[in-house]
Amino acid sequence: MSLGDDLTITSVQCDLKGANTEQILKNLSWKISKDINMSASAIFADIRRSEKRGDAGIGDGVAVLDWRNEALQTPYVLVSRLETPLDMKTADERPVDLVLVLISPESQSLTHLRHVARLTRMFREEGLLEHLRSVKNNDGMMAVLSSENQRFLAA
Repeated sequence: MSLGDDLTITSVQCDLKGANTEQILKNLSWKISKDINMSASAIFADIRRSEKRGDAGIGDGVAVLDWRNEALQTPYVLVSRLETPLDMKTADERPVDLVLVLISPESQSLTHLRHVARLTRMFREEGLLEHLRSVKNNDGMMAVLSSENQRFLAA
């Protein structure tokens, strides 16, 4: 689902399982590795570094994990809803239940920052968050993102 300006929601994952941060990050890494055909261990190292920066939790139960990778040619975006909210360092100390992953090509530094800003704005919208939390499966998540997206493209 396109967000315009070469940014697309590549994949969604409803009710990602994991009892702690490490399990969640490993499960995200596995999912991403299947989507982009890269090593899960390399992705785990990158995702772990992103999480360790301590700036992932943007509030309202949302975390954004982002980095750049030299092997990618186009940005990759995963929206995942966790089965069980996770205690992560966040601005409002609320447990995280929605995780966004953005991986951009290494050469796209400025575009990467613009994409992080766009996703952060989009996922601060209360209505979008409520809808994502209420759906039952991946198709429902993608449908919410597709219909809700139209209001956010102008942002």
